[in-house]
Amino acid sequence: GNQAMVELLERHGARVTPLEGQTAFQAACMGVDRETACSLAAKHPECLNDPEPMLTAARSGRSDVVALLLELGMLVDVADETEQRGLHNAVAGGSLEVVKLLVAHSADVDRPTTRFGGAMGFAAHFGRREIAAFLAPLSRDVHNMAYLGMKHRLGELFVADPGLVNLRHFRYGFTPLFALPEDDDRALYMAAFLLAHGADLGTRNDEGLTAEDEFRRSGRFDVADFLHDWTPEGRLG
Repeated sequence: GNQAMVELLERHGARVTPLEGQTAFQAACMGVDRETACSLAAKHPECLNDPEPMLTAARSGRSDVVALLLELGMLVDVADETEQRGLHNAVAGGSLEVVKLLVAHSADVDRPTTRFGGAMGFAAHFGRREIAAFLAPLSRDVHNMAYLGMKHRLGELFVADPGLVNLRHFRYGFTPLFALPEDDDRALYMAAFLLAHGADLGTRNDEGLTAEDEFRRSGRFDVADFLHDWTPEGRLG
């Protein structure tokens, strides 16, 4: 969709090759050429099964292109071979506008990829706190909410389903108590919050480590000591 770059390359001798099929469809979509995109989708309906236009548009924050793709009939959760979807890319790219558009079309907020987590995991990894705040009421990703320090939403979830405080991560087996914020002061507050809601200090992850073991191994001794000294009454010993 970058016509200025095309023209620059052509001026410097780049060979012009006519676009066909999927490539022509993606170019039309990225250029928001609705008429051409509609015509190509009608002739080649398989174009709507290729996730690349959606992933590219979402990562680039192109809500106009995403809207066109959805209008043409592309599934909101169309995914690549790793199950990465437009919502993941919109979060990674930091486009709240695209995130809202995809969610309005019923994008699955918590569905993970084969390598990474769901949209909240992407928000945590890329530091997209504004997007995380938007997604939180729609999500049950307690591990990444713990990492982000989202006590209010966690409290709502724990009231509705107390077992979530000890939910094992689907891939690594750890509970929210293992996923504390990076800042130690915030981590201690979150640890106290989780323990007050019934977090089990004895739970071990897939490596056989407790949360205390894990924090001690990573050199976060204040957090490890806090967990070690916690009493069942919720007070430090």
